[in-house]
Amino acid sequence: MKKILAIIIFSLSIFGSYNSVLANDLICSDDKNSEVINIFYNQDRIEILGKTFTNVLIFGNGVSAEYFKWKTSFLGLRKLLDESWKINLEFSKPKSASIIKYKYENGELKKLSESSYSCE
Repeated sequence: MKKILAIIIFSLSIFGSYNSVLANDLICSDDKNSEVINIFYNQDRIEILGKTFTNVLIFGNGVSAEYFKWKTSFLGLRKLLDESWKINLEFSKPKSASIIKYKYENGELKKLSESSYSCE
């Protein structure tokens, strides 16, 4: 009985974690200004620069996600979109990350910046 239990536990430890995705960290640097950022990611979210990106899309050798910042309108009657960020992580060699920042002003989307990083 103990041998069967040991075999079951061993099998679950090997095959039970087959479908789980582990979280990872990336250290990325911008060649233009030597800025270094740390990126934490898993299949549900990406965390970077104090922001949590959701709406994760996994594709081929990469991951894409979005972050939205909302503001309240006059008298707090409704929420308006203030900022939108998009991040793309590419895992083919060399690994890379890009962050695009948008600002909404008067109902129009304006691109503020785009940063590219090489990662380890």
